[in-house]
Amino acid sequence: MRLTPLHLMLLLHYHTTPEPWPQATAPAVREHTGHLLRLELIQRNPKEIRHDSYDTTQRGIAFVESLCTAPLPVERWVIPNQEERTV
Repeated sequence: MRLTPLHLMLLLHYHTTPEPWPQATAPAVREHTGHLLRLELIQRNPKEIRHDSYDTTQRGIAFVESLCTAPLPVERWVIPNQEERTV
């Protein structure tokens, strides 16, 4: 499964706060939250009584850390049938 920008925004939100996502009842948000739960990237926050409070799992934490340390893309110009050169 590919993650969408909404998946990433939700994951980062719950990584930083247990507060409910604004518009948490919107169908797309509920669907994406369900995906994150099934992927075991987030879990219901056991410290909160509310059912719309989540935090990241160990798997989610590892994924967020990998996102934060991913190198930025670089531009490469390629001439067909020749070596690649970095700009």
